[in-house]
Amino acid sequence: MAERVRLCETNQEREHFDKLADLYSIIVAIERVETAYVRSKMAEEDYVKQCKMLLSKYQSLYQVLEGSIGSLAAFLAEYRSSYPTAVARIKKGVPLGGNTQEASSGQDILEAGQYMITFVDTLKMGQVSADALQPILIDIVTTVGKLFPDLLELEPVRNWLRIVNEMKAAEELNPDQARQAQFDIEACYGAFSRKLAAR
Repeated sequence: MAERVRLCETNQEREHFDKLADLYSIIVAIERVETAYVRSKMAEEDYVKQCKMLLSKYQSLYQVLEGSIGSLAAFLAEYRSSYPTAVARIKKGVPLGGNTQEASSGQDILEAGQYMITFVDTLKMGQVSADALQPILIDIVTTVGKLFPDLLELEPVRNWLRIVNEMKAAEELNPDQARQAQFDIEACYGAFSRKLAAR
């Protein structure tokens, strides 16, 4: 009979892990609220109310946990998670509040992250033809370039767009190219997330 593994030896440890779980769930909730708002699926009044409440809860919990988890970036890295829109909002500390320019920036952040994830997923599904990859690469270069035009890790992505542009629609990346393209996009996504966290 397998022996049960105890994650917590004391009530204090259990409370600590509960707080970590609460902090993580708040970050996820902020990401979802931001996504809903920039997609016009949540009224501004509801968004501001929810966002203020979540940011307040985050700040209260983070002050308690900061000594054990370090920075927000370190906390997310430990759990291999990335919520760039939530990180950007937490850094600002206040809801969008109807600022059109900032709302546009929030939309760009959300879309840029989604395009990079979509590209990697497309490669993993074996869709490596030029006509499958070109539109996504254009979206990545456009949105990330708009936010961070000098991002060093974006240059290899621009190069992949140049390569794909020279291919016929049905031509495909070979396995080595697909692997390198995935590596370059993931590196760009990591640098993109770090830039947002440093804002």
